[in-house]
This record gives sequence, structure tokens and C-alpha cells, in this order.
Amino acid sequence: MTLKRSILLLSALLISGCVHYPVNAPVRSANPQSGYRFQTVARTNSDDLLLMLAFSGGGTRAAALSYGVLEELRQ
Repeated sequence: MTLKRSILLLSALLISGCVHYPVNAPVRSANPQSGYRFQTVARTNSDDLLLMLAFSGGGTRAAALSYGVLEELRQ
């Protein structure tokens, strides 16, 4: 009896996690000429431009990928 209850409770918890999801408000309009976009920023060639990169992962392969990308960007 306890095993059945545990399985039923576990099933209910797993199913209830998929029931609700937040709905974002739809975007009504966007101006492609404003904001921080690659097309508008890439045209300027100044020392004031700051570019930040974020690499994900915590293993050796992720570190090797990040290092390779940075080496290619440097060249």
C-alpha cells in the first residue's frame, strides 16, 4: 500500500511540473534601427566599443572551445 501511494505521489508531482508555463506578452512593434544591434554597432570602428563574450560549460572541452574561439578572434 505504501509503495502504491509513493508511486502515485511521485507521478502527481512529475505531472504537475508540466502544467503551468508563463506566457510572455507578444511584441507589437520593433524598430530595427534602434537599440544595441550588431548592424548598428559594427559600423563604428572606435576604441569606445566594448564587446563581452560569455562561454558556457565547465569542463575541459568547453574550456578548449572557448580558448579556440578567443584565439581565432585575436587573429
